[in-house]
Amino acid sequence: MNNLYSLITLYVFVSYGLTVLMVDGKGPYDILEKGRLFIKNHISAGLGEMFDCHLCTSTNIGWSFVVFEQLFGFTLSPVSFILSIEETNVIIIAILNAFFTAGVVWFVSTIVDLMGSVINHFNKIDYHE
Repeated sequence: MNNLYSLITLYVFVSYGLTVLMVDGKGPYDILEKGRLFIKNHISAGLGEMFDCHLCTSTNIGWSFVVFEQLFGFTLSPVSFILSIEETNVIIIAILNAFFTAGVVWFVSTIVDLMGSVINHFNKIDYHE
């Protein structure tokens, strides 16, 4: 059970960090930003818009992790870890992992935004009055 908690903790940080990098990151020499613009302008505007949204990107990261698990034979996601006990269809695991990843990233983003609001609130208070 301890391995599951470690896996969930690691998964939360990796999926959130990867989402923030893909949506908001510029990267060295602005390579991530240029990549997003290239996809949007030259490949598909709809595909490019998926990199503008934390929820869209994290959902795609979730099912992508299951694809990598199937290709390379190791477990990345908690959903795969939990459902590996039974013979569960890979498509169902991918869908559930996409939902799980989107939820986790939304939850962490909400906490980060709330912390920013609290800090801004306390920065506006004049303590010298």
